[in-house]
Amino acid sequence: MSLIKHNKYLIYWIVFVAALSGLLLGFDTGVISGAILFINKEFQLSAFGTSLIISSTLFGACISATISGRVVDYCGRRHLMMFNAILFFCGALSSSLVSTVQLLIISRTIVGFAIGISSYVAPLYISELAPFRKRGIMVGFNQLFIITGIFISYMVNYIFSFGEYWRLMFGMGMVPAIMLFIGLLFVPESPRWLVTNDQEHLARDILNMIREPYSNVELELFEIKESISEQRSDWRMFFKSWLFPAAIVGFGIAAFQQLVGINIFVYYGSTLFTFVGVEQTSSVMLASLGMGAVLLLFTIIALPLIDSWGRRPLLLLGSTGMMLSLLMLSITFEFLQKDSVLLTWFLFINVIIYLASFAISFGPIGWLIISEMFPLRIRGLATSLATGTIWGVNLLVIFTFLPLMRLMQLGGVFLLYSILCFLSLFFVYFLVPETRNVSLEHIETNLRFGKKSRELGE
Repeated sequence: MSLIKHNKYLIYWIVFVAALSGLLLGFDTGVISGAILFINKEFQLSAFGTSLIISSTLFGACISATISGRVVDYCGRRHLMMFNAILFFCGALSSSLVSTVQLLIISRTIVGFAIGISSYVAPLYISELAPFRKRGIMVGFNQLFIITGIFISYMVNYIFSFGEYWRLMFGMGMVPAIMLFIGLLFVPESPRWLVTNDQEHLARDILNMIREPYSNVELELFEIKESISEQRSDWRMFFKSWLFPAAIVGFGIAAFQQLVGINIFVYYGSTLFTFVGVEQTSSVMLASLGMGAVLLLFTIIALPLIDSWGRRPLLLLGSTGMMLSLLMLSITFEFLQKDSVLLTWFLFINVIIYLASFAISFGPIGWLIISEMFPLRIRGLATSLATGTIWGVNLLVIFTFLPLMRLMQLGGVFLLYSILCFLSLFFVYFLVPETRNVSLEHIETNLRFGKKSRELGE
């Protein structure tokens, strides 16, 4: 019998600390939405310059998310998050001190590196420590903190907009970075990573601390060891036919999480309201703050539903809502006159519906599905590649938004993304499995038995 005492609050502390990575991701993603208005004024940027500053963060995220899979399997989840907290701090500090566009691009690229690492290591870490019956809601807390970070960034933007202090907007990101680093000093490493690296005794102690007293820790350790002993972590595994269903779902969800167009509203939300004639900067910031509040509210609503309703129903509902709201936006911009009050209200209402639909579906569930799909031995590598896909597609969406808007007008752009939302609905219905109340090891067993992607949760 283990002498390690169970601490029923420890798992919640672990989730909170890890989710601070998500808060930083959200803050540094959302803060540019307000800051770019004042950066444009100060540096007289062209449309290309604006796209370049915003996209530099996404470029950094794409690179770091893709190449860091090996790093997280080598140095561990916790140590990589500690390094990342330092990276977030340095990026926020340098962004607040820059005097040229070139230095701002470099600083935002550093922030992008941190965002890319955070976007896969935090949900990966949480999913490996959470009990499988609570995995959905616990991984969902990372998305809740991402949205909270976006909401806080919009609040900061609004507060500092009265003095046009865009450097202070960036600098505020140093505060949660310090909180994350300190918090990580008091959380354990992932038991699954410890077993992989021949530290089973430490893994057992951690599981005894975070699992309920009636839990069968030895059985969980056995399942982890079995999944490790059957596989080797290398690139050749990606070409094993039994892994294809996981790859289709994992990379497909990653791509569609961005192809539905969410970050057009996150990065260009303030700019969209200036397009329809809202002239006062404070009013634009207030509208963005309302958008952030909607994302936050509906993410909170979604969290308990992920493990009660399941992943698939929420994804299907969200895809439908996003498709219809974007279709309405397309019609609105096609037939209503610019600068009209009616257009402004139609924009706001349909954006609210769109954001609510995303917040209950691809927002929290996208990261969760990615963290669930892949076998333990390649989970770090595969998750990093899937997360790299997220940021690569995000970069494509954001960098092409302004050119597409000039080519097709806003109505055409929204119609394009409405069609992509329909394709996401099709993808979820036919290919995505229901993984509610299913252990990661059971999903892996189904993969090895050759089940189709829709059947991986059965």
